[in-house]
Amino acid sequence: MLLARSLISRAPRSLLARSLSSLPEHAVHVMPSLSPTMEVGTISSWGVEEGKAFSAGDILASIETDKAVVDYEATDDGILAKILQPAGVEIACGTEICIVVEEEGDVAAFASYTAGAAPAAPAAAPPAAAAPAAAAAPAAAPAAAPTPATPSSSASRVFASPLARKLSKELGHTLAAIPGTGPNGRIVAEDVKTFVPSVATADVAAAAAAPAQAAAESAASPAYSGVPGTLDLMARSVASKRAVPHYYLSVDVDVTSTLALREKLNSRFGEDEDGISLYDFIVKASALAMRDTPELNSSWFVDGGKAVVRQYDDVDINIVTAQGPGSELSVIKGANKMGLMTIASEMSAAAPTTDIGTFSIVNLGMYGTKSVAPIIIEPQAGMLGVGAAATRVVPNPAYVEGNGQEMYRYREYMTVTLSCDHRVVDGAVGAKWLQSFKTMLESPEIMIM
Repeated sequence: MLLARSLISRAPRSLLARSLSSLPEHAVHVMPSLSPTMEVGTISSWGVEEGKAFSAGDILASIETDKAVVDYEATDDGILAKILQPAGVEIACGTEICIVVEEEGDVAAFASYTAGAAPAAPAAAPPAAAAPAAAAAPAAAPAAAPTPATPSSSASRVFASPLARKLSKELGHTLAAIPGTGPNGRIVAEDVKTFVPSVATADVAAAAAAPAQAAAESAASPAYSGVPGTLDLMARSVASKRAVPHYYLSVDVDVTSTLALREKLNSRFGEDEDGISLYDFIVKASALAMRDTPELNSSWFVDGGKAVVRQYDDVDINIVTAQGPGSELSVIKGANKMGLMTIASEMSAAAPTTDIGTFSIVNLGMYGTKSVAPIIIEPQAGMLGVGAAATRVVPNPAYVEGNGQEMYRYREYMTVTLSCDHRVVDGAVGAKWLQSFKTMLESPEIMIM
């Protein structure tokens, strides 16, 4: 007999058994038919001990057929509550071989369970058997009335794995709304993880949850207050993270020269005048980098079922202000045509807007954050996250032994992260943009020429 350990059979996921008795929800696994001619099989060994937990992909048992030994693989997480067939015994296909449950506390309920055991008390069976007696006693007729209800409740039942049911509850999804990809349309854990509820489904779920939520709120709970949020921007961020294939590129930028130039330029202003900030230089450098890499100044659209990339002539930069519970947008239109002083003036006067530009910047440096990987605002193709500038001790490239130079020097560095839409901008283009941006800030004279 040929023993082929490389063969794998995945445990069927359509065998969920929810007993009408007091037994907890469980799954009954049967001896699978591993080939068109297989009628019997033998469990060579059990890979999981009774009462032990297992994960998707673990080998529950090794099953010997007339041609091979096949690993029987679990498709969901669970606990092996009861082994119904010992190893080494020939078993007919379709015979119950084990019971799987979701909760450890349910294991004890199956201690005395035996293969082929029927549910403890299907209530509809006795009235059906006693039909003649019911005809003789008209008063008993109403007792038989619930019998037709059993098929209707069974027909409306949703078949899902224990893990899928658990995940559905945790995520607040309506199980019946999730399309199943398992055998016979059964809902498995992966279906729940990838399910994105529609607006209608979310409304139905919210309406169904309202009574329970009201009851929970009426119970004793810690005091709280509502926090307003910028719902439009939040909704855009959620949709963008789901739909846009993000990738991230980070680079450390030496801004020592930029800070020195900023101080020199600001020395010309009076005490009551607003000077130029490091943020203004960042906006200017971003706009000029688009001149070298215009591919990033683009948007992704679907027009008539076809993907379209629009590349813009002007650079309109959204500034994301992350203060308080929500974030706000302002926009600097035509930043590629502005000088530093004009950008500084526009930044000071910028008001919140819903206008979406062609690129965005968020700066969390004022909070001491080292770096930030932002979520792109659709339909833009990129967004820059700016971290805090900090002093670092770095090797002095001018140092040569005996030349009087210090071996190390102090420099101001900040980390920036560029988020890109991979549908529009590939890695090389994103890296080229960052290189241009870095060059601008490390040699800031370029920006005022």
